[in-house]
Amino acid sequence: MPQFFKENRVFVELAMKHLNAEVVKQYQQEERALIARRLKVQRHRIKDLRDVIMTDRVSFPEKVQQLGDELAEYYHDAVFSRCRTMGEIIERSLKRLLVSSLR
Repeated sequence: MPQFFKENRVFVELAMKHLNAEVVKQYQQEERALIARRLKVQRHRIKDLRDVIMTDRVSFPEKVQQLGDELAEYYHDAVFSRCRTMGEIIERSLKRLLVSSLR
């Protein structure tokens, strides 16, 4: 979660000072909708990337497990803990985003 990186602290403080919760939620919804639209428009390219990243080792297993566990806790969704590759985590995250954009 980028808001916890010390490098982003200035941006987080600026946003907290000038934006209220309703505006932040609106920005989040707009960004999610844009990402969902891009995924739908570029689904063939995304599938090709997905196919590669599902088998390619892009991170150390312990980092994949750490990220999966942290996302499982954040989203209250144990499926992330069972992911064994970064590709699985990304795929699960994108599916979650697409489903939430339909609501």
